Formats: sequence, C-alpha cells, structure tokens
Amino acid sequence: LEASSELIDGFCTVSQGVYESNIVVINSLADKVEEIFKDETQLFKMEGLSSVTLRLPAFNVPGAYYFLLKKIAWENININEIISTTNEITLVVSNEDIDRVFSLLMSFKKKK
Repeated sequence: LEASSELIDGFCTVSQGVYESNIVVINSLADKVEEIFKDETQLFKMEGLSSVTLRLPAFNVPGAYYFLLKKIAWENININEIISTTNEITLVVSNEDIDRVFSLLMSFKKKK
C-alpha cells in the first residue's frame, strides 16, 4: 500500500508460497488490493470470512497447535486460512462459524 498521511486501521496479511501468494485483508481494503494487483492472475477469492487471533506464550509449547486445531476439527469447523507468527496465530473461518470458534477458544481459557 502506498504511504500516505491517512491512517488505515485494519487487518492485512500476506503469505507467499512457492507457487502462489495469499493476501487476507478486511473488506475496506479489498478494492485497494484489487487495484494494486490488477495485472496479476487471481486464482481464488473468498468473502464472508471472520478471524480470531490468539497471542501465544513467548516460549514454545509442544503440541499447542495440535490441541487447538483438533478441537476445532472435532466440531466440524472448516479453517479457511491459518496465519501464524512466532507469538500469535490467526484462524480465518466463515462468518457462520466464528461464534463457535470463539466459544471453543473461551472454553480453553475457562479450563485453566
């Protein structure tokens, strides 16, 4: 995105694989992204998505992703995209599933 004095508040992440790249943005940035990449081949576009981000401990917890993703899979919830950094993970799901995902995540917190 071109730098400007206008502050844009929102979610944007880019991941690059060997053969393709994924760009995940909030609705208000979608037109700008399409304009920037108008000369590129768009393979797929998904709309009607929501995300939830979890902050992870600064130390590595073996099996943390497995435990989290297993519970979501058991609830038959499809994860459209997983975005992770060293200390956070973002799960992108359909709008219809976000409440169930959030409830599941909150149930983990209650079990502490």
